[in-house]
Amino acid sequence: MANIDLTKQADDVLGIIKEVNQLTLANVERLVDLNIESVRKYADAVLGSWKDALAISDLESGQKYIAKQGKVAQEVVKNLADDAKVVAEIGQGYASDVQKVVAENVANVTKKVA
Repeated sequence: MANIDLTKQADDVLGIIKEVNQLTLANVERLVDLNIESVRKYADAVLGSWKDALAISDLESGQKYIAKQGKVAQEVVKNLADDAKVVAEIGQGYASDVQKVVAENVANVTKKVA
């Protein structure tokens, strides 16, 4: 039976946990930044649209407002798609990074135990 130092094993496990937590924190920060940016972007779109609606003073300005709303909606949909893509990329990158950390450390622990 191999002579295993339990303190060293605990340190190794804590090191893995710390590394995964650092990855998690970095990705949560990216998601928070994206959310803050998104709130600003969508709030600006809503407030801008609201201001434009309040500026309607006649039939012509009303028609321009309605025509512009299609463009605003397209921009919002594009932004939503872009944001969803970034969230997916963050998630995929996080999963990949965690898998690497676990794989590397499992290999190291296996070498030490063998």
